[in-house]
Amino acid sequence: PHAGAKDSYLHMVACNNEKDVFNFQSSEFHILLIDELTTFTEFQIRYLLGRVRCSMPIPADYAHKIPGFYAASNPGGISHQFVKRRFIDFAKPFKIKRAPRDQGGLYRQYIPALLADNPTLALNDPTYIDRLDQYPEPYRTAYKEGRWDIFIGQILAFVDDYWDRGGHLTKPLPIPETAPMLMTYDWGSGKPYSVGWWWIDNDNRLWRCGELYGAMPAATPNIGIHQSDDEVAERIIEREKELGIEKGRPFRLAGPDCFAKRPDMQGGGQGPSTAEVFVKHGLTLHPGDNHRLQGIRQFHNRLRIFRDKKTQEITAPPMMVVYDTCEDFRRTIPVLQADPHNNEDVDTRMEDHVYDETRFAVMLRDVKAVAKRPHSKLERVAV
Repeated sequence: PHAGAKDSYLHMVACNNEKDVFNFQSSEFHILLIDELTTFTEFQIRYLLGRVRCSMPIPADYAHKIPGFYAASNPGGISHQFVKRRFIDFAKPFKIKRAPRDQGGLYRQYIPALLADNPTLALNDPTYIDRLDQYPEPYRTAYKEGRWDIFIGQILAFVDDYWDRGGHLTKPLPIPETAPMLMTYDWGSGKPYSVGWWWIDNDNRLWRCGELYGAMPAATPNIGIHQSDDEVAERIIEREKELGIEKGRPFRLAGPDCFAKRPDMQGGGQGPSTAEVFVKHGLTLHPGDNHRLQGIRQFHNRLRIFRDKKTQEITAPPMMVVYDTCEDFRRTIPVLQADPHNNEDVDTRMEDHVYDETRFAVMLRDVKAVAKRPHSKLERVAV
């Protein structure tokens, strides 16, 4: 649609595999439209957005539309986390807001779409809503309400929306002076590393009181900052000073890769391990229990909500409570999805680094699936 144009073309194409985006390496998309956006990987979406451009003069009537990108999607899918962050959480529904230049600079608008917004379907197929109601949770809620905090494939899903009403988040509390403390560490270089600090109360409840996340700025949150082990150790010491944690107090757990020799200039595995480097800085690491299937079970046990059977009111905090200042925990944990090849484990293609280091904490201080109800008042849980 431009002055002097004789033809316009609409191409219906697919990207079944991630590498298929390179079929459009020299393409120029004036308008890019994608259906079921979350079924595309983050890389595919970002790459295809880089093809959205227009080298021709654009008439004034179309200047706000070309170049442009439009997409429709249900919650869930491999890029759910990315789409939620970039489009759903970016601005309030219906509000038009310009993206930062390092995210493309286009205007964005999120338009929620519910069944009630499709009167033609309701008129011609009035029983369709009944077929939605027969779905088990979380399918029913995700489809009917378009919820992006509860979605299909969510491995840590709770029907009652635990992050909002389950008591899993709290404002920062003073760390009790005599409470046992943990530090958990998931190593990363090309991908982010994650460090978490926890204190433990008399009920064996874990309180996440701080974190350190080694990622690039928000535009690319799943890209690591390639810091050396020495630099990470120095950042940990600095962060503990900010949190008021004594250097020798936390018991420090880390993954098995922290105890393997690193490659050096000679090749092979002659270089010192991460654990050896950390010791030079006064930080002693211990191997964390890396059992994945047991870890997800313990995670679920920790997230269990204690309710009165009659009133359904919450009677005690869950066995894992997170300070609301732990933004990367809050951002990544609720949107984790099950591995499509193993429904009992997390999909490791996602941003699962906080989850991995948290597993070391829940595996060290395990709780039973049906535990004795803990104390009901917060005043009694602190050491």
